[in-house]
Amino acid sequence: LRGAEVCAVCGPGCPALPPEIRRLDVTTAREMFAAAEDVWPEMDMGCFTAAVADFSPEPYGPEKFKKEGARDGFSLRFQANPDILATLAARRRPGQKTLGFAAETAPDMEELMALARAKRARKDADLLAGNRINGEGSGFGSPTNSMAVTDRCGHGEIWPQQAKADVAWELLSWLLRL
Repeated sequence: LRGAEVCAVCGPGCPALPPEIRRLDVTTAREMFAAAEDVWPEMDMGCFTAAVADFSPEPYGPEKFKKEGARDGFSLRFQANPDILATLAARRRPGQKTLGFAAETAPDMEELMALARAKRARKDADLLAGNRINGEGSGFGSPTNSMAVTDRCGHGEIWPQQAKADVAWELLSWLLRL
């Protein structure tokens, strides 16, 4: 809608996108990282919206789990998934911009802002939008969000509940001003 050429790296469950958007489908967090890493050098900005799992099970092997071998149950080991936003933010070239999201549970918007500021700094994102997923009318599955937004210059705003399309438009406007 704003004239950009868009490439979307889509995990399972991503809805249909307009045909003008280049779509790269992936299944795992590691595939998402590889796809994002491949296209990042040609991008002017990245919107890192996925709630990618922090950990995934380590491969167990080709054998079937057998009850006889694990009468008391068995344990799975987990390995950390790559941090897509932090890694690509660290590799950005001059002029490239990053927008990250943080799905958080927080008792109120002020605490959400504190969490958003900390995550923005940890990830070195240019702009970070904190989303209070335990708030009414906000989070996953809701058509609206209220946000705590903070940028690399130290500015922050708490946005009242509004349509997600409006949130997206305002976030991109802010990112373009940075």
